[in-house]
Amino acid sequence: MEFKFTLRELLVVTLTVAGVFTISYLLLPIMAMFPVFIYKPLLLTPVFSILVFMLINNIPKIGILAVFSFILSGVLFLLSPIMFFIPLTAALLVEGVIWVFFGGYNNIKAKIIAASLYPALQIPVALLFAILVIGGKYNKILANLWIVVLFTILSFLFGLSILTIFKRILSKNL
Repeated sequence: MEFKFTLRELLVVTLTVAGVFTISYLLLPIMAMFPVFIYKPLLLTPVFSILVFMLINNIPKIGILAVFSFILSGVLFLLSPIMFFIPLTAALLVEGVIWVFFGGYNNIKAKIIAASLYPALQIPVALLFAILVIGGKYNKILANLWIVVLFTILSFLFGLSILTIFKRILSKNL
């Protein structure tokens, strides 16, 4: 298992984080229209899925998603300290799933599943941290946990479909 990253790879990761923030910032006015926080991740799913897929496809090493999330989390920490843990926890969960079931990012299926699962897992992780740290109105969501499960599955399927289309477009152009 190789966990070392070159300077070029770290630069690609940093540029990917910058891309996520730039596109997210451009989508901010649209996200402001959604009153409930659980709809917002669905809007960001295509952005995260495509950029994370491109990152994993360029640097198919276990740990790359954790490095990406650590840099992303560092910037998010400036916005809200609780946001530091959300992408990092989701990344560690995804890296674990990919390592256990695929042994790494060796094939396209593992890359697509990782890039689809990463934004989807941020929904329950964000809710869990919101309940633990903030409580209050977030505790009420526990009564309707099926909504969180539904949106997590929808986010995963949305990312999966976006990446399947993206893969077809790339394979036709190559």
